[in-house]
Amino acid sequence: FGCVQVMHCAAAPIRDVRGQLAAVLDLSSESQPFGFDAAAVVGLCATSIENRLLRAQSQEHIVVHFQTTLSLLATPMECLAGVTSDGCLAWVNTAAARLLGQPQPASAPRADEVFGLSLQRLSALTRQPQALPHRLPNGLNIWLMARMQAADGVGKAFSLGSAHDASPVVPATHNPAIGAFEPPAPSIRAETPSRTTLRTAGQHLIEQTLTECGGNVSMTARRLGVSRGLVYRHVKNASAD
Repeated sequence: FGCVQVMHCAAAPIRDVRGQLAAVLDLSSESQPFGFDAAAVVGLCATSIENRLLRAQSQEHIVVHFQTTLSLLATPMECLAGVTSDGCLAWVNTAAARLLGQPQPASAPRADEVFGLSLQRLSALTRQPQALPHRLPNGLNIWLMARMQAADGVGKAFSLGSAHDASPVVPATHNPAIGAFEPPAPSIRAETPSRTTLRTAGQHLIEQTLTECGGNVSMTARRLGVSRGLVYRHVKNASAD
């Protein structure tokens, strides 16, 4: 090891949706030691890469983003969880496992048990442009948002819920003392699992949004957060029927 004894290294693992090692991010310096906390830096970068990998590998999942503080969303500190089309939890990232107090799910717990939200409600949340306050069944107040990961915005196994189902809780209240929004104190009742699948709701939502937008495909696509091609395909298929 004589040729590498002058190296200073820090490394962190990157895991995939199956919890298996996908890569290792390494930061190395030759001869000169790091002048900063290299382990912290490489760990933060690896977490960012891992979160992006988890989202990229979840084309057939709804990805739930959540944290106790709104400002931590869209950062390496955000909690992520993948929900399958049958309403089960496929995976959680490290931050989510810590916050929920459970490791990488082995028995595929139901999302409604973990989040207190039915599959239909999570589906509807994908329409919301921003995070909303919510209280988990365990009593923890969080900020939560949901996103579809398929390239066209709606995977084959998924579609979106209806617009009236979009807000899981009452609006957040503003606290002037801290200059921030706080989740409301009252707990919300966990919903009973819905038998409605995501696949059966998407066509209705596209039609409804098209009507609201006066048939404007571009506006409909922007409002739903999907590609124009997806909306065009729906219109074409509807015409064929």
